[in-house]
Amino acid sequence: MYLTRKAIIIRPFDFWKKEYEELSYCQDSADFELMFIEKQGCLDNIGVSYMYLNKLDSAQFYYQKALDFINSSQKYFPEHKDFIDYSRIVVMSNQAEAYALANNSAKAELIFKQCLTEGDKTAYAFDNSQATRIALSKLYINTKQYDKASHELAIIKKGLKHKPNPEIFSYWQRFYSRVLSGKQRYREASEQLLEYAEMQYKHTLAARAENKTERWSNISPNRTAAPRYV
Repeated sequence: MYLTRKAIIIRPFDFWKKEYEELSYCQDSADFELMFIEKQGCLDNIGVSYMYLNKLDSAQFYYQKALDFINSSQKYFPEHKDFIDYSRIVVMSNQAEAYALANNSAKAELIFKQCLTEGDKTAYAFDNSQATRIALSKLYINTKQYDKASHELAIIKKGLKHKPNPEIFSYWQRFYSRVLSGKQRYREASEQLLEYAEMQYKHTLAARAENKTERWSNISPNRTAAPRYV
């Protein structure tokens, strides 16, 4: 299983390195997507690939390289300031996750909080806040700082009432259950897990139904499907 996962990671890792090498030949272009989005995305993705291989020093090297590139490029694209600022926050969040994996929780916490502060200055403030607080909650749970995790999860829940997000809510359910369990409130934790499992089951059924509908809609009306025997 490990070999399979490792093989899956290596392929995109090689791809992003090759992609960045090719992009390095593109110079003096006003094409924002080519000169900024693609280049910083490659560097960040190389870092992510290293992180999933647990090569955290290499991951940090490429995250820092991505941040240096972002900072040096911003002056060339002032009209895209919001997007560039948000790109920086995404890389910083990945950087914080790498520190957390290296058991440097203090550094990870510091960077996550910087992401929250910087994110408030962008047009993506709300979405950034929700995603970053999820990551920060995970850090607090893994370091058994359950009161801090509860505080972040309470803010996330309030945000979900303002703007529902199924993915964020799914994380909230699981992490809230872990907080309850950490505080030895096992019955409440079990109830929360059951609620989460039920929601996931409903989502699975809905996805299957949607997939089945799409398959039938792709069948030509002028052609009769062959009978299927089970």
